[in-house]
Amino acid sequence: MRAQSELEIRILDMIEPVAAGLGLDVVRVRVMGGQTPTLQIMAEQPDGSMSVAQCAKFSRAISPILEAEDPIATEYHLEVSSPGIDRPLTRAGDFANWVGHEIKVELGTPGPDGRKRFHGWI
Repeated sequence: MRAQSELEIRILDMIEPVAAGLGLDVVRVRVMGGQTPTLQIMAEQPDGSMSVAQCAKFSRAISPILEAEDPIATEYHLEVSSPGIDRPLTRAGDFANWVGHEIKVELGTPGPDGRKRFHGWI
């Protein structure tokens, strides 16, 4: 899932048109942390690449929207990055692109057997 909570889904809906306009795909949106949360947004080009300059451009493009909409009531840190080497697989196409690779999966809630962490290959 690219976004899990209602807040993350709302933020994804706000920033996705901007990402598309810049030729980017949003991989994941997460709000993490406590007193001063971090809004983590991972994005990439369709070919999987993402430069530091593109991260900065995307960050500058979404900041006014986030300020105007104010989805997070408190002060927060904005982190825009590429998915990196330990990328989360959040879209159906991600799994197709990584067939044959080793993966580690962590569920949000334990399965029927009480396990949350799994290891295997796509």
